[in-house]
Amino acid sequence: MRTLLLVLSVFFLYSCSKEIPVETPSNTGNQSDLRTVKVTVIHIYKLDSPRKDSLLPGVEVKLFLSKQDRKANTGWDGIQTTDRNGVATFLARDDDYYYVRASHPVLGVREAEVKTPPGTVNFLEIRYY
Repeated sequence: MRTLLLVLSVFFLYSCSKEIPVETPSNTGNQSDLRTVKVTVIHIYKLDSPRKDSLLPGVEVKLFLSKQDRKANTGWDGIQTTDRNGVATFLARDDDYYYVRASHPVLGVREAEVKTPPGTVNFLEIRYY
């Protein structure tokens, strides 16, 4: 009886310490089919303005898979903040089309769309006036 309890205890402890595999998300397609989206955000001033056009850092850029999600600002597929050069880069994207939302704390929100064929780098420019 003692031996049976000892064996069951060891078995129980071993089964409790065993790692449970966790499913990690992966891209469903071939690596060569993945897309990159590069969004550049620019502030353009009027011609008579003393200020010069400039790239905008610190703009929150989100990618959505539907217009409805973009309108509700929920369920985004990717989010980046523009760097000092005004660029937000989204790597290894799976989908063929994205709805884009750029949000600046002072200048407001701009929306755009971008088609993303497989295996391409897609450039999008968003302008604030």
